[in-house]
Amino acid sequence: EYIRRLPEEFYVEPACSIKCHLDNVPENDELLSPEIIAQCISLLSEIEYDVNVTGFDSKTGGKVLLSVNGRAINDQIRQLLQSTVI
Repeated sequence: EYIRRLPEEFYVEPACSIKCHLDNVPENDELLSPEIIAQCISLLSEIEYDVNVTGFDSKTGGKVLLSVNGRAINDQIRQLLQSTVI
């Protein structure tokens, strides 16, 4: 009963976003196996995360730590990326 339409002024400006990287997760240029990719996607498919911003650079963007229910997503993804590559 308390839901109402947003005023038009909120639709005038485009939504903004900031490019972010997972802190302590190295970039990986290697070809990953489909299994590793699927596991990473699964870890990044939660509806809600706890996000802690650990740094920001105007050129490279923000560094964030993600967690869900106390599980450190960054650590899990880093371990996956360091495992088998094809």
